[in-house]
Amino acid sequence: MKKLLGLLAATGLVASTGSAVVACGEDEKTDITVTTESIKGKVDALLTDEEDLTVAELEALLDADETIVEVATWTVSRVGTTTNATIGFALAEGYELADGDTLSFTVTEILVSDEEDEDEEITVTTASIKDKVDALLTDKEDLTTVELKALLDADETIVEVDTWTVTKNDATDTSADIAFTLATGYKLADGDTLSFTVTEILVSDEEDLKV
Repeated sequence: MKKLLGLLAATGLVASTGSAVVACGEDEKTDITVTTESIKGKVDALLTDEEDLTVAELEALLDADETIVEVATWTVSRVGTTTNATIGFALAEGYELADGDTLSFTVTEILVSDEEDEDEEITVTTASIKDKVDALLTDKEDLTTVELKALLDADETIVEVDTWTVTKNDATDTSADIAFTLATGYKLADGDTLSFTVTEILVSDEEDLKV
């Protein structure tokens, strides 16, 4: 009888321990899954009554919106010579895309005709470029200037930029001064400069010397 009671007690202990492990696992933070269709639905709602926008105006409207919290950055391009726009996006931290979905969709009949828009350069700001770089560098740290430049050069989402230059900031050795030239079809907003600083991204001088 004592052996039987001991066996039952041990079995109960294992079962309760397993339950505790499962319960702890349930508390782990997971990313929120979103679909391209849900993002497009919110964009369609935002664009209600909008028409004849330039590519720059449409991107500026999306950048200024604060309701679609799932998205960190937007890119807009024209579909051929139509008035349709392809909208690409990068998700904000804490969100993930549903399996099989893509980070872009098309909005129809939203742009001004290509004939009216063909000579217009798209105006971009230094702040908008920096925001996209910050999103690209999420979770990155302790990079060398060479590694940081290689990462920027390999990126294909920041279509506004043609070339990058990276140097270590004179005042803070873990900060990087990033300069850029714009791709054809883009121009910089008045008063902006073709450079900005990213903080706490580089390996310190002392550690860098050991590499």
